[in-house]
Amino acid sequence: MHIECFDNSNIQGSEPVAACVVFKNAKPSKKDYRHFNIKTVSGPDDFASMEEVVYRRYKRMLDEGQSLPQLI
Repeated sequence: MHIECFDNSNIQGSEPVAACVVFKNAKPSKKDYRHFNIKTVSGPDDFASMEEVVYRRYKRMLDEGQSLPQLI
């Protein structure tokens, strides 16, 4: 019913960013797509960047009382 997918990127180790795409009922839910600027990670550390983004996304969802996805 609700799937979210993350990807992170950087330009030769600088300017790290990430994105989240959302599918609800097997269709893209573009209004729920999110873009993240990585705030706490310096350099090309994909694992730390992903940890930050996933934490930020689901902490906010829990704080706002939103339902979590069935698949990440």
